[in-house]
Parts: sequence; structure tokens; C-alpha cells
Amino acid sequence: MRVPEKKNIEWTYAASCGELELSVNISKPEKSLRDIADASGADKESCSLCWDENELLPGRFEATSSKVEPMLLNGKPALVAEGIKEVTGMSFAAQESLNYDPQKPRYYFAMDGMPWRLHYSPYRYFQEHCIVSTQSHIPMHIDKNTFDRLLYLIDCFPGYFFGSNADLPIVGGSILSHEHYQGGKHVFALMKAPVSRTIRLPEAFKGVFAGVVSWPCAVIRLCAADKEALADAASFILDKWQSYDDEDAQIFSHGCGNEGLEGMPAELREQAQASLKEDGTYGLDFEGIPHNCVTPIAYKASFVAKGQRGYVVDIVLRNNFAVRKRPWGIFHVDEPYHHIKKENIGLIEIMGKAILPGRLSFELPMCEDAIARAYVKKEDPQAFEWKLVEVRPTAVHARWAKQILEDMYEHGLPEGFDIKEEKEDLLEAESDFEKKVGAAIRFEDNRTKEEAFSSFMQNEVGGIYERILACCDVFRYADNREEALNRFIATLNE
Repeated sequence: MRVPEKKNIEWTYAASCGELELSVNISKPEKSLRDIADASGADKESCSLCWDENELLPGRFEATSSKVEPMLLNGKPALVAEGIKEVTGMSFAAQESLNYDPQKPRYYFAMDGMPWRLHYSPYRYFQEHCIVSTQSHIPMHIDKNTFDRLLYLIDCFPGYFFGSNADLPIVGGSILSHEHYQGGKHVFALMKAPVSRTIRLPEAFKGVFAGVVSWPCAVIRLCAADKEALADAASFILDKWQSYDDEDAQIFSHGCGNEGLEGMPAELREQAQASLKEDGTYGLDFEGIPHNCVTPIAYKASFVAKGQRGYVVDIVLRNNFAVRKRPWGIFHVDEPYHHIKKENIGLIEIMGKAILPGRLSFELPMCEDAIARAYVKKEDPQAFEWKLVEVRPTAVHARWAKQILEDMYEHGLPEGFDIKEEKEDLLEAESDFEKKVGAAIRFEDNRTKEEAFSSFMQNEVGGIYERILACCDVFRYADNREEALNRFIATLNE
């Protein structure tokens, strides 16, 4: 029998902050934090975003402005499709690469006096998911220019949003070595979330509306009809945040905090130890290590009571500080949730769409099948956990599955958890647990994405994703979150 092609599994979860989107992505490999840290220092030869040297031949490109100047052809961004070799005085050669979707066009334009390319992602996380990258292999960096670029990009590509991952390890994206942005024609839950209260900005930004977004992590929304004023206000908030400290909330903008060398990501700690001199001092200035950064998102929407449509920038406050007991970062995913998601929470996920590892497509059905069998057989929860630990695909979920089983014993079967009517199949005695879950594995190969696992399991994972977003909140450790947020907002008018 022919096994159908596996598809991504997608569903939504009704969270307190809005309707979150979740996706188990079959094609995207799962990366460890070490993999991401290594990629942040990748050279040009190993960079997946670098262009082929012949793709844009030098000598024909003329940048006439330091501002963002889209390269237009008949009033539209210059399109480079198969067979077109020259557009608006620029020459191109064919490129075969896995870092873009070859079935879709690429766009080339001038921005900040440099050539840039927009191509569509092969992972297709959402409609028209695209990546904008510079031809130059330069590290990601967020400053005033970032906001200028994002705002001009949404003018160049109507209906799209554009955003950037944070530019520091742990809370940044998986490729920090090459300047790039992401965008597409999609409206995320964050973009739909309301403003809970307004913020007063200095008089210099009189035309800019500011507010706190009702979201699990700290987000400041800026709206204006004038994109230059909006970029200035966004840059102002970035500057304030990059130097902001609040020890009571465990927010350290620079250095190692109270943890010494342990208060930094592992790769930086290794550099520090390698630079130790005979006199006991370090050859590198680790007190200057930055931790505060932002994840910015730009789009167009109606705002304020008048319903005026204009430019919007959402600024997610981030911090990558780490301590000895949490080397993966204190504002990163808590360890009890690593069995579902341990990678960086980047741009797409902070906006409300979880990109979960493909392994869950078979691990979760296996867990679900095992829980059903244990419930029918009234297995001891502790023995059940030990049994799951012995099988590799279910080992990481063992403690979580045990808790689900205990809750079912106490409260009965939850809504959405379906026990087959043929209970005799579940009660069959089998000595090998791998045989018990083998049926689940074979069954999973032939499932459609709608049948991948129960609505109960989808809701369980959705609840974990909502809690993961709260883990990224930079004010999570404050005794009073609102008071801590207000302390930062107060600095905007000092």
C-alpha cells in the first residue's frame, strides 16, 4: 500500500490573549541552542542566506540614496523570474539553492544604498512567507535603520507585514550572522491583540500613538500616519530599553549580573575562561556584554478611535540573560516545556504561531495511545512513567503523560480524548512496550493532518505554547508585573 505524503499538522488554540496558531512542521529540522549559537558566527561559506556570487553581478548597481529606495519596474518591485537576465540595469545569473522556494519569484531592490533580495521560504510557515536579505554578509543588528527599512518594506509590498528577530543569541533567530528580515501576507494573533492602555511619549513624538498590548509578553505598540516620526519613536524606545536595568525584576542590560561568569550564555562563558590571564583578570570586557534587545514587527492597520489607517510597529521587549541554573536563558522556555519546544522563540512564534518540531507528529500519537491503554488497564502512574522512559520517542514526554493520566483518574476522561470502543485491543497483554505503541506508529503514517492526534492533545499543547509565551516576558520575575512595566515606561519621559 502506498503511504501518502506527510503533511504539516496545523490547528488553533483559543488562548486568553486570542486565537493562537500551532504547526508541527515535518520538513524543518529541530535545532539545539548550541546549533543556533554556532550558526550566529557562521562565515560566508556556510551561511544559508548568502547569495551566489553570480546572482547579482557587480558594476551595474547604482544606489542613489542612503534611504530605503525600492528598485521599481513599471511602478512595481523589480521581478526576477526564470529566464530574465537583466532588470532595471541589474544583471543576474541562475541560482540553485535550498534556502528559497524555486517555484516562486524573487525580487531585487536597493535599500540603504545596498542590494537586497526578497525570496519565498521553502518552509511556508504562512501565506507568502518571505525572507529579505542583504547581499553583504553582515551580522544582524537592530537600530534606527531597522525601523526605517521595515516601514519602507510594507510600502513596497502592500498587504505584507515585515519583522526582525532579535539580534542577540538565545532570544534571537537561528541565523544571526546575516542581516535579514521576514515577512508575508498573514495577520498574526499579536497584530489582532488590543491595546490595554495608552502610554504618554515625550512631546517630540506628538503625532505618534503608543500603548501596551494585551499579550503574554511585554509589547509596546506605536502607530502613526508619518512613518519617519514612527521610526524615530521606535528608535527612542529601543535606546531606552537597551540601557534599562531593574534588579528586582532580574533585568540586567549588560554584564553578568549577580552570577559572575555564570550569568552569560555558554559560548560567551567559554570565551571568558579562555581569555583568563595569569594575574586573574580577563582579556575581554564582559561587563559590556548586552542583554536587552527587541523583536520589532511593522504592518499597516487601522488605529486609534478615529479608525485612521496608518503605520504600526509592535516592539517586543526581550532579554537574553542567563544564570547557572538556567544556561538557556531566564526569559526562555522553562525546562518542563522543552519536550514540546526547546528552540529559540523568535519572530514568528512571539507573534502567535508556534513552529513545533516534526518529531511530535509521531511522538504525540504514541503518547496518546499509551495513555489510553494505561487508563483502561488502570496502570500505576509511576510505573507508567518508567515504562515511557524506556522508549526513546516517548521518554521526553513521560512526566507530562503521567500527569495527564493522574488527572484522568481523578476527573475522568477529558473532552476530546477518545477511547476506542474495542477495549479488548487495549487490554491485550504484551510484554514489549514498543509493540504496544507500534500500532500507533503505523497508524500515524496513514493519517491525514486533521486526524493526526486528538483535539484533547492539541489543546494540551496549545496551553503549553501559551505558557511558553509567558516565559518570554521580561517582567515575569517581578513581584508585581504591572508596577515593573510602569517603572520602564516612566523612563520614557525622564
